[in-house]
Amino acid sequence: MDNATMKELFDNIEKKSEYIFFYTQEVDVNKRVAVRMENRTIDQILDEVFKNTNYSYVVNDRQVFIKTTEVVPEKRETTQQNIPVSGTVKDQFGEPIIGVNIIVKNQPSIGVVSDLDGNFSINVPANATLQFSYIGYITQEVRIANNQPLHIVMRENAQVMEEVVVTALGIKKKKRKHWLIRLPK
Repeated sequence: MDNATMKELFDNIEKKSEYIFFYTQEVDVNKRVAVRMENRTIDQILDEVFKNTNYSYVVNDRQVFIKTTEVVPEKRETTQQNIPVSGTVKDQFGEPIIGVNIIVKNQPSIGVVSDLDGNFSINVPANATLQFSYIGYITQEVRIANNQPLHIVMRENAQVMEEVVVTALGIKKKKRKHWLIRLPK
């Protein structure tokens, strides 16, 4: 279809197929479009029609919903310089601790876990505060002032339970009966 309105295009597709178009008043159906329709899928046709526009579509079974998409201006964030920070995490006896969670305070999406030797390496924003946490140990916070290697000594949490006893109270074993039924021949 050459130089047809979107309304004419939608009507034409509805006549030649089982598709039904739905759209809001915000969609300018009088906008002129040119598109080749022969031997093409509905997605191929609509992708071409809505290319470089603020319209999008959703096909649900045989219903096509046309909507306007909000053009979001690009956010220009101030790029903060990240610095590499590395180090080791050990307990009070000098043994490396495996699996210590190391995250940037107030930014839990930036984090790593210490390896088998207690080593870690992470890129963090300048002047960030790192939190070191591990079950049974007191969480520690360290403010990064430079990129010198960190040597963290985790202290045990004295308030952690010494022993946990698990019981199976209230669990009942269900007895099953098996029946054998013989049918006459």
